[in-house]
Amino acid sequence: MLRWSCLVLVACGGSSAAPDAPSLAPTPNAARGISDSKLAFDVTALSATATLTLEPSTEPGATLEVGDLTIDSVTSNGAPVQFAVATAKLDLGVPASDSPLVVEIAYHYKN
Repeated sequence: MLRWSCLVLVACGGSSAAPDAPSLAPTPNAARGISDSKLAFDVTALSATATLTLEPSTEPGATLEVGDLTIDSVTSNGAPVQFAVATAKLDLGVPASDSPLVVEIAYHYKN
């Protein structure tokens, strides 16, 4: 039986930044929610991509519960997003925003 995990948002922040804006360091933010999520799995490769729409926030950063998933990459609008994983949580370097922000998280998991 295949065991798989999902990402669950604890909080996050983000906004539209200029394309040449410096990337932000991973920043905890436990107050921002997810308004939409889509998951795409490759069961043969034990990998997946989570596309999350984060709610607006006046504070930067994001914190997601990731359990024992291995995070491969995080992007927003095709640009890399800095991230850090510690104690089963993923912190993202996304800016504050007055509009929703979409992030894509590629990860793999154990069978």
